[in-house]
Amino acid sequence: MGVGFDKLGTELFTGDVMELSGNTLGLPIRRWVAQDRGGSYRSFFVVLTVCLCIFALLWSISYWVLYTDGEMDQVPFRILTAIPLILLVGGLFRPKLTVLCLLVLGGAVLGWQLPQIRKLIALQEEAQSIVHFVLDQKHKTGSYPLTLDKYSFKNAWVKEHIDLSSDNDTGKFQLNYFMQDHSVSYWFSSETGFGYYPD
Repeated sequence: MGVGFDKLGTELFTGDVMELSGNTLGLPIRRWVAQDRGGSYRSFFVVLTVCLCIFALLWSISYWVLYTDGEMDQVPFRILTAIPLILLVGGLFRPKLTVLCLLVLGGAVLGWQLPQIRKLIALQEEAQSIVHFVLDQKHKTGSYPLTLDKYSFKNAWVKEHIDLSSDNDTGKFQLNYFMQDHSVSYWFSSETGFGYYPD
């Protein structure tokens, strides 16, 4: 049997077991809220531990943000790392809710940056492989390849992010590659080695 909004709302705040459409939902909200009170050293220590872990996680990821999304995104991300310290205040009053917010924050950031970090690693590995290929072709044929048509890409998407420029007259070549766009660019030069822009 259905439950009206008044009854549903009353049971949510009294912590009584609800029956909705014949199913026992069991939402003792009042008991849970009553337990989520600050004041104990143990609960605050747990919040502090989680807070420091999330802060360390965000700060370490901010290093990668520079190389995956660029300086323009790293600055606001560094500001974002202060959020766990701000949430720490909430641990004095609502430790469970604070821990939940910290875990959601950490999970959201990981979900955003981990694919970017994997993409950057794959891009760098492909670039190193191409450099070895170009140098090997130089050793075998006496000249740098003008294109990468004979190279077998390990990741098909990388092909759209890499460009080879060779000049056999001067004996130089440069491999340019980027992440999302050219604002975060990398290169390998036969003269200077690997480089990054902006740096």
